[in-house]
Amino acid sequence: MPTKLIFLFSFIIFVSVCFSQNFAEIQGVTYDKHTGKPLPYVNVMVLNKSMGITTDINGKFSFYSKRIESTDTLFFSHIGYFSKKLQVNNIHNGIINLRPKKIVLDEVKILFDRKINATKITELNKFNKRKTSLVYSKEPFNNEGNLWIPYRDMEPSIETMYFQNNQDDNDFVKLKEVKINIESFKENSKFRLRVFLADSLKRPASEIKLNEPIIEVSNGDSVVNIDVMDDNIYFSENGIFIGVEYLLIEENLTLKKNEEANVEAKLYSPFLKYIRVKEFYEYYIFTKGKWQKIRKAAPNFMNSKDTKKYSYQPAISIKIIE
Repeated sequence: MPTKLIFLFSFIIFVSVCFSQNFAEIQGVTYDKHTGKPLPYVNVMVLNKSMGITTDINGKFSFYSKRIESTDTLFFSHIGYFSKKLQVNNIHNGIINLRPKKIVLDEVKILFDRKINATKITELNKFNKRKTSLVYSKEPFNNEGNLWIPYRDMEPSIETMYFQNNQDDNDFVKLKEVKINIESFKENSKFRLRVFLADSLKRPASEIKLNEPIIEVSNGDSVVNIDVMDDNIYFSENGIFIGVEYLLIEENLTLKKNEEANVEAKLYSPFLKYIRVKEFYEYYIFTKGKWQKIRKAAPNFMNSKDTKKYSYQPAISIKIIE
């Protein structure tokens, strides 16, 4: 099958680190090596720790923590680039080159367009917005316990939903639309839409580069419909993963304060909502610099005698053309 090769350009990172009184300050700026312009929304994680930050619109990032040690490893990632690992004690105002990825696009579009009956539209994992919910903190926000906050580790992770390819080998399935139930506590918060082809073990593998991956959402509870027809995304025989990548940037930050209880919570919007399913459900999340399969247990509100396992499933659905 003929292929096209697309070469994406690498970027450089200028980083400085300062250790003082048992806490570390890490800051830097990311640049596109080809254009020399700052590169925004690069996710920076600390390997094996649930912490990190995202570069801002000017490519800058900075975070402080008592949990960072000189032997920790930073993990830099951005769609379309090879990720980079760098030990903290090896960062001395240095410049880091990230190698560009070579993305191979199969010419399945030509074959797909030849199909006479390629007009059937099907929605997979269709959900009811009225039955979705957030995952809340395990502890109440104030003394009375009447105000709860959404819970998520303080890192720029990726949560995904897997969709299986149930078609025959000779049939092509094209992704038309992605629908995600999101709740934001700040106006015009942003997340990055991610798409991965599955490998033979049904794990996230090859990434798909989108034309407009940054999605902006309004304040409140909303269902975001994302048209991806022009991205020409086709299922692999092993299926596909649709993901929400969180961005820990200033535009997404909201502070929830309770002066009486002396409690302050940082909320980086938006938050993915979930469907409560009556089964043992696991899904992949990119956290601490690696893919992990997790299960989020959901409570059973209806019947205390029901011993079946309930789980949270990401409220992500897709429309496909068969």
